[in-house]
Amino acid sequence: MVQALLWGLGGVLVFTSAWGSLETFVHIRHFQPTWIYSVFWAFFILRTPFLLRKYR
Repeated sequence: MVQALLWGLGGVLVFTSAWGSLETFVHIRHFQPTWIYSVFWAFFILRTPFLLRKYR
């Protein structure tokens, strides 16, 4: 479970860093900070089945 949380945090870090770079250089729409919570849980949910299979 802790590893899935770390993957979620890492995913949010990568996603927001990439989005921020795109905002600066490509001038795309600003990312609403309220979506960070949803992005975190999306990365958490995507990684959980792989970790459950790994640690059976």
